[in-house]
Amino acid sequence: MKYILLNGALVIVGALLSTAVKKRVSETIIHSILLIANLSVIVIGIQGAIQTNNPILLLISGVLGGIVGTALNIEKGFNTIGKHIQNKAKTQDSDFMNGFITLSIITCVGSLAIIGPLNIRLLHDPTILVTKSVLDFLSAIIYGTIYGKSTALAGFSIILYQGLIYVFALVLEPILVPAVILEMSAIGSLLVFALGLKLLKIIDIDVANYLPAIIIPLVYYLLTVLLKIPF
Repeated sequence: MKYILLNGALVIVGALLSTAVKKRVSETIIHSILLIANLSVIVIGIQGAIQTNNPILLLISGVLGGIVGTALNIEKGFNTIGKHIQNKAKTQDSDFMNGFITLSIITCVGSLAIIGPLNIRLLHDPTILVTKSVLDFLSAIIYGTIYGKSTALAGFSIILYQGLIYVFALVLEPILVPAVILEMSAIGSLLVFALGLKLLKIIDIDVANYLPAIIIPLVYYLLTVLLKIPF
């Protein structure tokens, strides 16, 4: 569990350090960083999404996840939490919510966020999560430079999400087989791609409302096991 806490802590530290970086960087450079960072997010999303072995499952997961997430209005939930924290922090920063949601999605939907906690709990191997922590630290600095200190809140999203996987690892191990993780990661990458398009202002989409799509491959796998059909 300490490595999960380390992951979250490094994101918080990276976001706070970004304030000092921002003071020494011009607006022109920050804009150029934002552009290349968002383009990189799109490329990463595409690379991950095309790894799927079941495009139909990818489509169905997106549709069902969008229906469930929109019905629950998850995006509004994120906004409510963020605004509450924003009021407590007494800031009127217009980018407050963007930083929180953006970095939370980027750092929580990939396969590393699933495999990392599982490997620690089941194999006592922190290698993957340590690697992810370094990558998340760098992401926090980049997006913190753009969106400000609100990106630090993503550290708590990481601790909560990966902490739950760690706690329930023994239960999840039999069903989180490599094929399922691959499809969950593909869905997550599709959301990252959508997030990149939103950040570049190409489309306006409430990405958080599609987060339930990530668990649809897991549900589908359980159905295949019950019905004794190939995944």
